[in-house]
Amino acid sequence: WALFPRIILIGFITLSSIATSLYDWTLSIKWWLLLILLVFTFAMAVPDYLVTKENSRTIKRLPILFILMFLNFFRMRGATKRFIHTEKG
Repeated sequence: WALFPRIILIGFITLSSIATSLYDWTLSIKWWLLLILLVFTFAMAVPDYLVTKENSRTIKRLPILFILMFLNFFRMRGATKRFIHTEKG
């Protein structure tokens, strides 16, 4: 079982929510509830001392991070077929 990274999970659920809202709003209710529950769960997992003003800038960058991380999935295509050596110093 391979779990997607959190940013990809939030991005796909957001896109699914928007797409189903455009298609039929009654089908999108469960996707919006799932998105709200997921964001609430992630927010509860962050300790209070880590919440700063910089987090608002980070949240604004989430769409860009989602796109870059999604594109990185296609760049890793041959990584499972070759061994990546670690240089010893």
